[in-house]
Amino acid sequence: SKAIITMVDGATQVTLLDLSIIARYFGITPQDAHWSEISKADMYDEHEITIRALAAVARLILDDWLAK
Repeated sequence: SKAIITMVDGATQVTLLDLSIIARYFGITPQDAHWSEISKADMYDEHEITIRALAAVARLILDDWLAK
């Protein structure tokens, strides 16, 4: 079984809301006070919320849309 990791409590899929939340934290690192809130969005363990993480989330959303 696959686990869905989303920024929205109780969500069953990754959505534009997740992308907008992650985008708000673009560029932060573990030294930032809010890192614990967003660290699960560091999909590539880069220790920063990068454009690569944003693109990966966008791709998850697009893949879901295309599957429907």
